[in-house]
Amino acid sequence: MHSEVLSAIDGYFGDHKWLLKTCPQCSAQYFTKKDLSNCGSYTCLKRYAFLDIPAPKQPKSLHTLDRDASSFFSALQYVQLPARRVFRKNERTLFASTSGQVFDDAIYHGKPVTSRDVFCIQPVIRLQFADQVGMLEGVATSFLNVATDRWNSTVQQHIEAVDAWLNFLSKQGFYVSNLAIKRRYAENLWSDKTVHSEMLKFNYGGLELGVANYFLDIPLSDGTSATMSDMSFGLERIAWAINKTASYFDAVGPLSQTIRGKVVFMDTMRTLVLMSASGVDPSPHDHGSKFRALAKKVNGLTEGSVFDAIEYYYAQWGKFIELPRMLQVAHRIIRSELDRNANCALQEITGFTGDTDVSQEEYLQELTNKHLSIDQVRKLMKEKEKPIKKIFLGGGGGEKDSVDLDKRFVSLLDLTKTLIYVPVAMKEEKYPGCQQWFTSVFFSLGVTKIEMLTDLHQEIKLDQVAGVYIGGGDTVKLWQELRTSGFGATLRQFIEQGVPVYGGSAGAIVLGKDIRSSTEGKDQVTDIATLDTISGYAVYCHLKTLADAQVVQKALNLPMIALSERSGACLQDQELEVIGFESVWILDGDAPLEIKPGGKHTLKIGK
Repeated sequence: MHSEVLSAIDGYFGDHKWLLKTCPQCSAQYFTKKDLSNCGSYTCLKRYAFLDIPAPKQPKSLHTLDRDASSFFSALQYVQLPARRVFRKNERTLFASTSGQVFDDAIYHGKPVTSRDVFCIQPVIRLQFADQVGMLEGVATSFLNVATDRWNSTVQQHIEAVDAWLNFLSKQGFYVSNLAIKRRYAENLWSDKTVHSEMLKFNYGGLELGVANYFLDIPLSDGTSATMSDMSFGLERIAWAINKTASYFDAVGPLSQTIRGKVVFMDTMRTLVLMSASGVDPSPHDHGSKFRALAKKVNGLTEGSVFDAIEYYYAQWGKFIELPRMLQVAHRIIRSELDRNANCALQEITGFTGDTDVSQEEYLQELTNKHLSIDQVRKLMKEKEKPIKKIFLGGGGGEKDSVDLDKRFVSLLDLTKTLIYVPVAMKEEKYPGCQQWFTSVFFSLGVTKIEMLTDLHQEIKLDQVAGVYIGGGDTVKLWQELRTSGFGATLRQFIEQGVPVYGGSAGAIVLGKDIRSSTEGKDQVTDIATLDTISGYAVYCHLKTLADAQVVQKALNLPMIALSERSGACLQDQELEVIGFESVWILDGDAPLEIKPGGKHTLKIGK
């Protein structure tokens, strides 16, 4: 059976002039109509190349795509089924996680299949990548799974389903030749069943749109086995790939939040609404424990627009699935859990051990009646909510080297305000080229308000600034400009107020302790002290060998952060997180400490 499936897949793509090629970087096999210098997946590109393709003038909404898909597949004689309840009991997953679960009764309980060829748009919850929301664009904990499934499908019928989906994508404005389709064999563990499948992953400019699975041997309770063709796509991903906006969540909404970059808040509230409206109650066990863990991502002390978000997502989910709970009930459950989390945070701040399972207002009333005055609580909260410094250090590489760091930087910006770009480390005649490069890079990431600042004497108002990016070049020139203009003091103020500040190469070095960590500043005799915003650490960029950095660190006799051109770091308060493709090194006179991409390290204050 496996060889028969492979032969049919190879024959189909061969007939349509797709060639099976192997990616030289990740060794994955892809069907493609283009040259394959790399496979086009995010793994190889480290970016979403489809964003470079011109977007349509008229964006498509989820509702429009729902209508188009329903009409298209109904015309092909698929039976459209209503979405099933997301909250699952006594089944192999806590929540609905794919449309293909429509056949679970046949697979696990021996019940007959009433419709063999089905189409469904199923709201699903998948929490395994929750920690990546806000870090990697396109990741969400809940989404609309649009799928066609054929029970006991022949190989030929599966190939017909693949062809149908390619036609549907083409009708939605995709150039099918821009797809690279990854072929992979998989063994899937379904409870106590091992099911083999031949898989095709549809990749569009770095974004995985969906997966075509042909399940070869699904064991049934009567001792026989079945096959299944499962074509499964993310409706939000299709919308994003069509619209080509900077954020995946632009097609999800609400726009009042997407324009502010509130990605984690939006995703969390959207999933909490689906959970609560589907019947989930917060508790220490099973479904309820997942609800509680997710709810902790929303800061009940500071987040606003909670009811607006609940109302918006309740209406959105209600277009695709029957929700067993009314809006008011779902809101009460979510609000109660957010209040509980807020009360626990207040308890930690104030030390008051009151009942946290009451409303936030009730808890505060009891707190101020029995423990502290209102002014004392206000003071403690103000101290707790002191802005966290957000500093980004780039090692000095090109656009592709810093893409992940750039995205993280943008995720922390208030995009209703202006991003300030400071290019003064470069020669003045290069400023126009600098502006063109910077605008191109950050406009593609969704930043539309950009101002290049070359006159550092110009007054910049804090409340109008989304962030500051200090570019690379001559470190000595940059520091002289910052010092003599007084803009260095302004930068320190911005950092203290929580404005994200990004330094690339020379820009990263001046955020550190000593200018002599740079090549052009190594012989500097005066004005060696820079902004010193990183707890006394110097910054070393363009790392090639660890030994070179160790020589500089020993000469300076300072703790030092060393970055290669393909590495970067984000410092929030004292926690340093490595974001990039290569490690960052901490040098402080002891054994060098390597922090790999994704790793974190707490810097010691006053080193």
